[in-house]
Amino acid sequence: MKGISLQVFIHFVCYIPLFSLYAYSILSETEILVQQFFLAMSPNLAATFDPLINLYFVLPYRKQIKSWLCKDHTPVAPSGIISRHLSIVES
Repeated sequence: MKGISLQVFIHFVCYIPLFSLYAYSILSETEILVQQFFLAMSPNLAATFDPLINLYFVLPYRKQIKSWLCKDHTPVAPSGIISRHLSIVES
């Protein structure tokens, strides 16, 4: 339920402040530059973060991403090579 809540909250964060600034600028007849420039970009922000939230909160996706990012970088030899090497050392 956390992922869905976060997705809904992101839409509030992206849309409500800019549209309230828009309403304020119309009522007060002033220009707010932040509102003018970010009004076209705010829907893109929500659409950018929605898939990232899904990738984190869906457990199989999160496990796969963690396996890609948190790899242990020590080289591991196949078991056949290790057993052949041990047999040579023991004899």
